Amino acid sequence: MRGKLIGRKALATTMLDKVYGITKQEVQQFLDKQVESVLADWQLKDKAVSFVTDWGSNMVKAGESLKERLSNYVGSVNCLQHLISNGLKDFAKNDSLASVISKAKEVVQYMTGHGAPRAIYDEKKKELHGTALIKAGTTRFGSNVMSMESVERNEKVLQATVGSAEYDAFIQKQSKAADKAAAIKMKGLVNDTSSTLFSDLKWAVDTLAPFQAAIKEVEGDTAKLSDAYYALQVLSKHVKKVKAAQGSLVQLLEDDDTPMQTQMLALDFVSTGFDEAWQQRSQQACTDMVVATAILDPRCVW
Repeated sequence: MRGKLIGRKALATTMLDKVYGITKQEVQQFLDKQVESVLADWQLKDKAVSFVTDWGSNMVKAGESLKERLSNYVGSVNCLQHLISNGLKDFAKNDSLASVISKAKEVVQYMTGHGAPRAIYDEKKKELHGTALIKAGTTRFGSNVMSMESVERNEKVLQATVGSAEYDAFIQKQSKAADKAAAIKMKGLVNDTSSTLFSDLKWAVDTLAPFQAAIKEVEGDTAKLSDAYYALQVLSKHVKKVKAAQGSLVQLLEDDDTPMQTQMLALDFVSTGFDEAWQQRSQQACTDMVVATAILDPRCVW
């Protein structure tokens, strides 16, 4: 993991594949060389220095090493991309939301991991002008939002897939009871009239998509501190809006278009302190930005 040197654009960390598979000591040495190289190239040896990090153990150790050798090293600044992503992880601790994420993963894994269902899906995707299903990544929680969104967006394609004669034939061809049960379960999850999969996904995506958008906002090379500050303000307003709209059972029950199960899921989510958790993350991020800005230019304050 290499932290971009703060230069009013350094808001996110960049993953380096070459770091994987080597020892912690080698990672520290590698990071030391990276930072030293940038300092020398930019002639910043005599300037106050910090770097953006996800606060992983390797980065902390590298920072301690730099502090010993650089009198002008003032510590690490949290990667805003990771802060927002960790905010999403906070929300996923809610059992109701975690169950929605799990169902979306189940759909994607099944439809992309079995040859016949994948072929049927691809055919229906062409017919109905759908899009590819997106697998959730293992290192970025924001990819879960993208994955859920891909399932919700392709509701008609998925329903056409499991409702087809080809899929029924696929079920009948399963010789193992467990495989047949899994195929039938998938059909029920996607196409059963009692399933609230897609209404649950719509709620989850509407609630979490702004966080994924903010991650994209701050991770680009053209991002500025002011962009990050604005993104965090938008997110805080969104959290308050979600809390206000879904915090009352009476309000939820008045929504005739949303299945009761989804309404109760939303109520459970807002009753578990998600807004307080985000407030804590947001304050931490803003503090880091103030520190970063002060390091760059003491005259600049928010």
